Amino acid sequence: MKFLLCTDGSNQAMAAVRLGGRLAAHMGASVALLCIERPGRPRSRQATIEAQARELLQRQGITPELHTYPGSLPDALRRQLQQETYALVVVGYRERRFLEKVLFGSVAVRIAHLVPVPVLIVREPREALRRILIGISGRGFQEEEVRWGGEIARAFGGQVTLLHVLPPPPLMYTGLPQVSESLADFLESDTEEARALREGAALLTAMGLPVELQLAYGLPEREVLRVAYEQDEDLLVVGSAWAVSPWQRLALPNVTEQVLLHTRRPVLVVRPEQVPDS
Repeated sequence: MKFLLCTDGSNQAMAAVRLGGRLAAHMGASVALLCIERPGRPRSRQATIEAQARELLQRQGITPELHTYPGSLPDALRRQLQQETYALVVVGYRERRFLEKVLFGSVAVRIAHLVPVPVLIVREPREALRRILIGISGRGFQEEEVRWGGEIARAFGGQVTLLHVLPPPPLMYTGLPQVSESLADFLESDTEEARALREGAALLTAMGLPVELQLAYGLPEREVLRVAYEQDEDLLVVGSAWAVSPWQRLALPNVTEQVLLHTRRPVLVVRPEQVPDS
């Protein structure tokens, strides 16, 4: 198993290298370090960035192999991913200003679309990832999302919340207690979503992790962001099933994209069929 950790020298990127190194040490993964060389940056400054990133990893007992590419982060990632396959990509970068986002789009969304394996995107430096929120969608049990979230929680001695969001009740019934299903009633049902929550809880329990199940009503992206904010979650874990055509993406806004656009908390995006070895 091999991880690719990326840095452009920003505080966010160095935080991502530190978090990725700790996770790699926990999972016994080797590490490749991708350093982005910005146009006009003095070579001495670039050498300092590379040395600092290597030192962060060496403190955790990891000796990385070094790759340096000039240009933008997405372009460097694309080139490196064409050369080798990784189990996990960890990326940190300074968020664009509002006008830059309007003109050039979100770097986080571009990266999530670009990387074909699980990718941890860090825009807000955090010392540890101890509170993990995993969104369980209506696609059924997604083992890869739950297992990756569990491995990160184990690496940092954390805990996991599994959240499923149900559609809101019709407006005419809003506020009536008998309309909103309780968590206990939901878990006793035989729906695909209820089975996904039960199986996710069973997997995390088998991994020796404390797990909490939660049910919410509303738009999935809004509820995931609300719960993450209210509970001060350190990491959001979401799946990605991108719509194939631009028309589909326009008609059906993607939950993962909305989460990436509206939070600065670290987000792990997991593609289907990307399961880490235990």
